[in-house]
Amino acid sequence: MKNNQTKYDVIIGAGFSGLAAALRLKPYKLKVLILEADDDIGGRSWNKVLDDGTIVELGGQWVGWQHQRMLSFINKYKLQKYTTPPFPEGKTLFQYNGKIIDEFPEEAMLLVNNFDNLTKEIDLEKPWMHPNAKLWDNITFEHWLEMQDATVDAKKMVGRIIAGGLLSRDTSHISMLQALFYVASNAGFDVATSSEKGAQHYRVIGGSYKIARKMVGDLKGTDIILNEPVTVINYDQECATVLSMNNNVYQGKYLIIAIPPVLASKIHYHPSLGSQYYGLLQNFPGGDALKVHFVYERLFWIEDNNSGNVYLQEGWLTEVTDNTTPSDPHAILTGFIYGKPEM
Repeated sequence: MKNNQTKYDVIIGAGFSGLAAALRLKPYKLKVLILEADDDIGGRSWNKVLDDGTIVELGGQWVGWQHQRMLSFINKYKLQKYTTPPFPEGKTLFQYNGKIIDEFPEEAMLLVNNFDNLTKEIDLEKPWMHPNAKLWDNITFEHWLEMQDATVDAKKMVGRIIAGGLLSRDTSHISMLQALFYVASNAGFDVATSSEKGAQHYRVIGGSYKIARKMVGDLKGTDIILNEPVTVINYDQECATVLSMNNNVYQGKYLIIAIPPVLASKIHYHPSLGSQYYGLLQNFPGGDALKVHFVYERLFWIEDNNSGNVYLQEGWLTEVTDNTTPSDPHAILTGFIYGKPEM
């Protein structure tokens, strides 16, 4: 066992949250240590560069106009961004009721409007204060859809777009209150699902991973140790002692845990955090999502006046989007699989 005698202020996780926390602490001249379980920084941002130079973003990639903190980093580091999509607009296609159509189904739009009207009632600071909050938190989004006066096709399409496309979950895995709060926090359905002036408004040329690399460049003097998953945290009023899977020990007066709740729940804490806190961490809903990339020689969908964006009511893929960047030598379509897969 290696016991590092240096006293740090420790951050667990080198994703965007952990790196941002370290940058906030830098002016205070603290001795900061970042421990990262993976072999690289950036968390859920990750680039794959193909042999021909085509960049495929395997993790998070879009930045909305309302994501001011991420935009501040992009502007600070003078990274080039562009508006999605970079190519002329074409038709968005919908697989609906066994057909391919180029307009969002009217009956599904009526259901979306009913849902969207409820999001306007949510207080983002205190969503639990809504008169129906307890009811909505005790039923699933699936249950709410089932109670609506709409066709089965409309319910399935709306459920896959909102629960899958926005929260990366199945409709049976989120409460109605959670669905309302999430969409409300994105300023409504249109903003949450749109490229232009929406949550997918910008992309960074070269990938969002470049933001993390630039952040690390501003952290000179900060110790960052990769491949160092934390397994045990012992703490008292004086300090926290951190034990890694590699049997290394670190001590710090303060500790920031900047990792997903489900991963934080796998750490052993002494004294225990308590059953309620553990239960919250273990049951905090994470997303179930896969990205599938298809690389082509040319933008054949643009030639057919299609945008490359497709929403599917059936099958494994929930949506497909044009994922080509202006600098890519090849064209890319990316498909998304959310929640429990369907055949």
